[in-house]
Amino acid sequence: MNRLRRTLRRLRNPPVLRRDMRLLWTTLRLRLFSRSDTLRWADERELNPQWDERAEIVAHHIPAGSRVLDFGAGRRSLERFLDPTCVYIPADLVSRGPGTVVLDLNRRPLPDLHDLHADIAVFAGVLEYIRDVPSLVEWVSRQVPACLVSYQLAQPRTGALRRWGRAVVGWVNAYSREELQRLFEQGGFRCEIDTFGETSEGPEPILLFRRISDGPLL
Repeated sequence: MNRLRRTLRRLRNPPVLRRDMRLLWTTLRLRLFSRSDTLRWADERELNPQWDERAEIVAHHIPAGSRVLDFGAGRRSLERFLDPTCVYIPADLVSRGPGTVVLDLNRRPLPDLHDLHADIAVFAGVLEYIRDVPSLVEWVSRQVPACLVSYQLAQPRTGALRRWGRAVVGWVNAYSREELQRLFEQGGFRCEIDTFGETSEGPEPILLFRRISDGPLL
């Protein structure tokens, strides 16, 4: 919510407005062709250091000894906060260093990642940029037994203005809490944790989903 308010205030700043309009056009174009903004995310200046706070919150929900597949690894911040017994596997649009799984979550078909033997997949600030989230959830349900998600939730029946506000930061969908949980349930998961973590940018929604056919993570 706070992020969207700041986005709307930026409209009063002409240089920022021009940049936002370019990003809006890019977002619409990429959404149309089901592609991710590789040029944007290859630029390390786009990787906000404040997202480290979110990574630290997410890490608190991952048990020791887990094999962690981190989609949208970025600065690999999550790796620093995990228990030393965890195995960290970064995945992103571009290489983020040794061991990176390079893939575009908006392209189909998605690859088979069974060989990674991941215990949990992390989507921290990633699903907002995915055009076809239902098919992604269906795919990931065949890859890992659990997903840890941080997602900026939309209000139910989000209006056109707020959807536009999400689009100017590159987001291509707008799920409410109930819609997101229902989407994962339809993909074969159940929600085990539904909470918030506090960051300098405001509350960060955190949801842990487990494949229904699997037992507890702990």
